[in-house]
Amino acid sequence: VDKFLDVLIRSLPKQLHLIVITRTAFLESAVELRVKKLINLVGMQELKFLPEDISEYYRLCGVKISKHEQEMLYARSEGWISALYLIMLNYLESGVFTTNKDIPELVRHVVYSRLSDELKSFLNHVCIFYVFCPKQAQYMWPDNNALELLDELIKNNAFITWDKISGEFHLHNIFSSFIREEFDLLSEEKKKALWQRAGHWHMSIDEYVAAMECFYKAEDFDNLLHAFEKDRSYATLGQYKEKMIR
Repeated sequence: VDKFLDVLIRSLPKQLHLIVITRTAFLESAVELRVKKLINLVGMQELKFLPEDISEYYRLCGVKISKHEQEMLYARSEGWISALYLIMLNYLESGVFTTNKDIPELVRHVVYSRLSDELKSFLNHVCIFYVFCPKQAQYMWPDNNALELLDELIKNNAFITWDKISGEFHLHNIFSSFIREEFDLLSEEKKKALWQRAGHWHMSIDEYVAAMECFYKAEDFDNLLHAFEKDRSYATLGQYKEKMIR
C-alpha cells in the first residue's frame, strides 16, 4: 500500500487531491514528499486544542473561562474536542467545572441519563454496528418506530450523526464505547438474541464473514456453519483464517 501511494502521489495532477486517513505511520518517504510540497500531514498535535484554543471555543459557545480554567480543562481533556464538549454541557447545567468525573461518568450524566427508557433500549439494539442504515435499525428494533427514534436522537444528541451521502448513522466513539458497556450489562440470553439477529441481517445482504462473527458471539453454531457454507470458504483465506480455525 505504501509503495502504491508513493507512486500515486508523485504522479497526481495538480487539480486532483487525495485525503488519506490512517492510524499508522504514513509513508517512509513522507518527509521527502513534504519538502517537495506534494503532501500535507495533519497529526494529532494539529487536531488537539491548546489552552488558548479551549478558551476561544468556549467563548464561541458563550462560556467565559479564566487562565487557570484553561489549564485545568486542558489537563482534563488532553485537548480533545469531545471531552471538552461534555465538560461544557456539565458546566452549563451545574455552573461549576467538576474535576472528579471521568468521561464515561460525564456521558452518563449529561447525555445518557436524559434519554427515555425506550431510547436506551433502542441504542442497545443498534450499538452492535459501528455504522448502520435505517433498514438495519428497523430490522434490529422490535417496534415500527425506529426512524422516529433516530430522528429524536439526532435532534437532541451531538453524539449520533447522519451522513446524507451514504445514508448511514454514526455513533461517536466516546458514546459508542459507553453504550457497548451498557450492552454488556444485559443478560446473556438478551445479548445472544441480539447478536443472532445481527447475524441474520448480515446474511440477508450476503456479508457472510460478518454474519459468522455475530453467530459465533451468539453461540449459534448451526447458523455459523450455514454462513460458512454460503461463503464458499473465502473466510478461510487471508486475515480471517485464524479466526475461522478458532
